[in-house]
Amino acid sequence: MRRAVLLLTPIAVLALATGSAAAATKVALTPRNGHPTTKFVVRFRNPAATGTVSSLNRIETLLVSGPQQAKRCVSNASIPLPGAAQGQRMRVTLNPKRFGDRWCVGRFHGWVTLRQRFVCGPPLAMVCPQLMVAPQTLARFSFRISRTRQRPSATN
Repeated sequence: MRRAVLLLTPIAVLALATGSAAAATKVALTPRNGHPTTKFVVRFRNPAATGTVSSLNRIETLLVSGPQQAKRCVSNASIPLPGAAQGQRMRVTLNPKRFGDRWCVGRFHGWVTLRQRFVCGPPLAMVCPQLMVAPQTLARFSFRISRTRQRPSATN
């Protein structure tokens, strides 16, 4: 009976931990529209502490997905975010050169996700659940990339 109690306790913690960060977080994105070489800045307040918190390892990731084109251009990006305190202001720059060269033309959608897993030390290793909580979406944003404007050619 005592063993069952030890196994159920982490599951109860899991349910409490997942509910705390489920609310959507406001994101400020500048600019909203750009060209293939535009750098975008994403700002938000961290909704919950990340890093190792109690017996959970909480990891946030910023993901971006857009149209795939035949040309060599960036259509997807993934940035792991550093550990942060609850309420801390976060700032991430999306520079296409970091992921390749240029953004593909079209609409991009972005998410800030939270993944959680249990971390157990040696005394609890035998009863530690090997579970990972399904990723949660904490924030959403989008931006549009349009073709670069052609400069008028000089005529003689």
